[in-house]
Amino acid sequence: GLRDLPNARPGQGYTGHAFNDYNHCDLTTMLGDVQDESNADGSVAEISRSNLLGPGIREASLPELGEGGSWSTCTNGCASDPPRDVA
Repeated sequence: GLRDLPNARPGQGYTGHAFNDYNHCDLTTMLGDVQDESNADGSVAEISRSNLLGPGIREASLPELGEGGSWSTCTNGCASDPPRDVA
């Protein structure tokens, strides 16, 4: 689950982009040990190599639904075979 936080700062739980553009159309479960990954190696094309999403994922996720959280991820690369998207 994901809180609706359209007025939070980007990187601090902002969810206004979720399902509101051409790209942020996946809601992905995020276990705690992957929330701070940043795409530093560039394995996902067209995605920043320095996104610090962990704090925002923890802020916007619904802890009453269990361990980890959720995040609205990009669909870039999902049509590749094999898929190379964020999720």
